[in-house]
Amino acid sequence: MLKEFPLTQLLAIAPLTTGEAVWGDVVDFIMPWLFRSGAAVAVVGLILFALAIHSGEPDSKNKAMLTMVAGGIIAAVGGFAPNFLK
Repeated sequence: MLKEFPLTQLLAIAPLTTGEAVWGDVVDFIMPWLFRSGAAVAVVGLILFALAIHSGEPDSKNKAMLTMVAGGIIAAVGGFAPNFLK
């Protein structure tokens, strides 16, 4: 048999969260992954640069350097943005 559940008991079980708390949780979840993915892109760029040096193609070296720089920028945003977004 179903029992009536007053609203006050429901609020005591699941307290309301503020928008700032939810935003902080989102930032805490996303930013480390953004840093990790940026670091992974930079490592891929480093590997591409090593392969470009081995092959001696200047165009490949340029693309590899751009990939490393892009990964570094993504990692920097993921590393420093939580200080500004909270």
